[in-house]
Amino acid sequence: NPARFVEKIRSTKPKQRKEVFTAEEVQTLMRELPYDRTGLSIRLLLGTGMRSQELLALQPCHIQEDGSYINIEQAVVQVKGTAGIGPPKSKDSYRVIPVPPSLRPCAKMLRQTESTYIWEEGKEGFPCNPSYFRDCFKDALAAIPSVRVLTPHCCRHTYVSQMQALGIDV
Repeated sequence: NPARFVEKIRSTKPKQRKEVFTAEEVQTLMRELPYDRTGLSIRLLLGTGMRSQELLALQPCHIQEDGSYINIEQAVVQVKGTAGIGPPKSKDSYRVIPVPPSLRPCAKMLRQTESTYIWEEGKEGFPCNPSYFRDCFKDALAAIPSVRVLTPHCCRHTYVSQMQALGIDV
């Protein structure tokens, strides 16, 4: 077959620019978000670069008692529309995340739950569905008029951008 040596033509779409919160938006969020489960979680996402699926799989035992670090050992995965627990995204995703001193009270407050997971919705003992968390996230941001409503993953992009601005190698 003479076509077996032909390379496939791949369409190359221009890379989309990743959305990030501005420094002013981050300051506003840190100041104006409520101190409820959603507000505390958004602060941690912004200050640690954690993935939202990792946040949703957190159990109180994964957060150090003093809130100084978080162990990432699992993530929420979707199986036929149902949230379940699985491994983190990659083998390098198993990690210990240091929590900045200013956010340690947030981590400690989230740790104080009798539930199996920090985020449960619906069935007790099961992690929250990511779509439910996205709705909570969107509602919390919509309540603050000076902040754009972005996705939870934009918190991760924002964290990386802030670290790069400080000269920290990715």
